[in-house]
Amino acid sequence: MVFWARSTSGAFSVRSAYWTLKETSWNSRNKAWKSIWKYLGPQKVRVFLWLAFQQRLLTNSKHVRRGIGHSTSCTLYGHAFEDLAHVLRDCPSVKYVWNLVLPEQLKQKFVSTSFLDWLLLNLFFHERCRVVVSLGRVFMD
Repeated sequence: MVFWARSTSGAFSVRSAYWTLKETSWNSRNKAWKSIWKYLGPQKVRVFLWLAFQQRLLTNSKHVRRGIGHSTSCTLYGHAFEDLAHVLRDCPSVKYVWNLVLPEQLKQKFVSTSFLDWLLLNLFFHERCRVVVSLGRVFMD
């Protein structure tokens, strides 16, 4: 007999599987999710941040992988591979905005960490509003 350790009865259920998945996939960045959903700005910025953390933004590389695009390149600057980091941090048009809004002490961390780790760090930074508003203006307007 097979025993499912995630339920009190030992029997598998969709409910126990759901809670197991929820524990393992949400707790690691629980603080980030709470910060995103507590953000008091426009709903579309909150959804954008959530999509960014989920790595669900449709970049050209994802379009090609899904069979709905022809090129993985950046349409603005021709960078060979348009992924999340390129769209949100590395593209020259976006770098210009970040250079305007980032405090000097955060610029080195910006280029030396993954974008998601950097965004997580900035969700708790006291000037985070400026960063989030910048994201909204660059990508929502």
